[in-house]
Amino acid sequence: MRRQILRWVVLAGMSGVAVSGWCAEQADADSEHEHHYHRHHVAVFLGNTHNHHGDDAFTVGLDYEFRLSNLFGAGAFIDLTGEEIDSAVAGGGLFIHPWKDLRLLTALGNEHLDGHDELLVRLGTMYDFHVGKWILTPNLNVDLLESGHQNWVAGFLIGRGF
Repeated sequence: MRRQILRWVVLAGMSGVAVSGWCAEQADADSEHEHHYHRHHVAVFLGNTHNHHGDDAFTVGLDYEFRLSNLFGAGAFIDLTGEEIDSAVAGGGLFIHPWKDLRLLTALGNEHLDGHDELLVRLGTMYDFHVGKWILTPNLNVDLLESGHQNWVAGFLIGRGF
């Protein structure tokens, strides 16, 4: 199973390299869309987790991103689910900003459920909508668990940059 997770990490990394090349071309072609970004972004996550058993649970979390450049950021997250699932997921990874306010996430993490820990790869997509000083971000993630199962996490981030 670790080989399967390693394959996903390699695939995500290769995709990131391909996207970054495409983005560099787009940045040259779209230079009038120079977009100021904040180095730090902190957000609260509110949403739902749907696990591989078919259970759904309210999920609350905290996300942080440090922008390394216009294209890349590094970040961390923690999600806690309600009693229906009662798990904690934490991890960190790479954000890619390929186009305007679109963000892609590839991360490694750990799910703690019923006293057991399981390695996971989180792949996510989100789009930032700026509302004054606040940022509202619809968010969809899939957690690829070491066991071969998948959990889906969807919701909204409410955050601020500084």
